[in-house]
Amino acid sequence: MILTLIPGGIEIEHENNWVPIYSWNLLIATYLLISVFILAPSIYLSIKLFHYFEDKILKVKFVYFIIGVFLLYLALYGAILYNTWQDNSLRSIWPIFSMIFLLSSSLLIYYGIGQDL
Repeated sequence: MILTLIPGGIEIEHENNWVPIYSWNLLIATYLLISVFILAPSIYLSIKLFHYFEDKILKVKFVYFIIGVFLLYLALYGAILYNTWQDNSLRSIWPIFSMIFLLSSSLLIYYGIGQDL
């Protein structure tokens, strides 16, 4: 909601068939907000929690989980770039990468916390 207050962040005009066009300023602001409020605390807490675990199997499962979560973050960053980028080459390639990231992250998260609870 705050990101819509950035001047020139999102342009919706009749000439573009009412398709929103996102500016690079909005991309940078979104990346900064996500990095500061989501990514940095995740990294900090992951490292802190990893050192708290003593069991070797639990540490391996936690590493699988963390890799899966960070692949989801990568998919999030890519989705934001996908909305901003106006070139058709990225728009045709990104759904394939996104599917790979989402499937592999879901498997890693499952192997990290879902299997053998």
